[in-house]
Amino acid sequence: MQVFLAHRIPLYIPPYVVPKANIAKYNDLEKKKWEEPAISDPVEYEKAKKAQLDLCQFVPGMMHSIFEESPQVEFHSQLLNDYVTIDEYGLTLLEELDR
Repeated sequence: MQVFLAHRIPLYIPPYVVPKANIAKYNDLEKKKWEEPAISDPVEYEKAKKAQLDLCQFVPGMMHSIFEESPQVEFHSQLLNDYVTIDEYGLTLLEELDR
């Protein structure tokens, strides 16, 4: 399968996803964040927010838009390895330029 990147807006990389099994609990915690006591107590709000994030996971992927019905495409592991290699080369180049 070939994927061609031609976009009218940049690709969006979600910071995390909520697995289907956790959606109901995540939504309950979202409601809790906007009810008492969390709405008037920053500590309670942060507890609910942390509990929400504990239900999430990072999936290395991208999508065209969060507002359209576009599918998410996961990054191939080789792409991630290539990025690390390019990053290391860049840092080495900067070190050499500083000398």
